Amino acid sequence: MMRPPPPADQPLPFLSDCVTPPPLHCWQNFKHPALRRCRFDPETIKWCGFVGDGDEGCVFKVQFGDEGPFAVKIFWNSVPHPGGIGPYWPFLYECRNAAILDQMRSAVADEPVTIHRDPLTRDEALRNIWAFSTEGRAHRKKKEEKRKKQAEGSAGENDVSGSDKKITISSLPDIPICHGWLKFDAAKIPWPYTTYQRSRDPVDIAMQDRYAIVYDYVSSGKVDIEVAQAQLDFFYRTGFAMMPHRESNWRRGRLVDFGDLLPVLSVTFSKRCWGTRDAADLFGSVRALPRDDDGAITSRVGDSGGSEI
Repeated sequence: MMRPPPPADQPLPFLSDCVTPPPLHCWQNFKHPALRRCRFDPETIKWCGFVGDGDEGCVFKVQFGDEGPFAVKIFWNSVPHPGGIGPYWPFLYECRNAAILDQMRSAVADEPVTIHRDPLTRDEALRNIWAFSTEGRAHRKKKEEKRKKQAEGSAGENDVSGSDKKITISSLPDIPICHGWLKFDAAKIPWPYTTYQRSRDPVDIAMQDRYAIVYDYVSSGKVDIEVAQAQLDFFYRTGFAMMPHRESNWRRGRLVDFGDLLPVLSVTFSKRCWGTRDAADLFGSVRALPRDDDGAITSRVGDSGGSEI
């Protein structure tokens, strides 16, 4: 049975219309993240090349006016998939992942955040994310002030801070920045999006608008193992489980498919997929993909259900 399209004016709780203000850091916003709208005007887009496609969507290298390059991931589905445990919509989950990372990046720009170095339980992973929130940072300051007073009163002889189990984060690793979400007129999206879209849900084909997420563009090239390890460590420590490794979802040691992340705050989280990973083992056989003169990948990528940027 064909699904009716949602009302055009129906608000989506995981999207924010805010463009320039920094994301809020309160715990409620981490539990219910909303991705901000991209500041770029879709009417100024320049389509520079086709990057790849997968089960979730299609990716293009673009510019907005004179700014760029950027990667635009345009999703196949404009409404959730029916059936299963609940409606599944890749756009929804990737927006939430990007919004959480956006809040973390903004939080450490204000001041460093201290978290567990090696979380072992789901609760410890949750506390690590909570540490980025306004409430978490306020709690940390109170503990530090109390510890300082205790140390002064006892000349430090009873001060056991457990600092060896903590790590201070003053910036995020080199994770591609998300610039927010946009809508595109389906009729204006170039080939091969329209070609692949023909085999999709009839409702989605009938809908005029297509949702997209804009990221910094990452060119292909030699994998930087140190950069990759820094990202893997960060995702582990901040409670992001990860889908099975797929080389095409990384470029030069940087994750470019944020649909691979399963945050501890989400129903998608799986402890089986959460833990430490060794970049040297994962990327031992990674090679650069072929590129044309402007840097866009010339061959189709995204086997068996990935979407790449």
